[in-house]
Amino acid sequence: MKFTERFAGPCPVTHVLPCGVYRLKLPVSSRANDSFNTRLLKAYVPNTDDRFIHRA
Repeated sequence: MKFTERFAGPCPVTHVLPCGVYRLKLPVSSRANDSFNTRLLKAYVPNTDDRFIHRA
């Protein structure tokens, strides 16, 4: 699908494992593995109206 979400979140961190691996609490509906390397994670930035002033 063209308009699917690329990132899901925010997801809380449950464990920090060696070698830069984080274990996240994912939604039950997620079929992904719950362990991610730090290179794959992004900080959550909420969308606000002042960032997108022309959005209806």
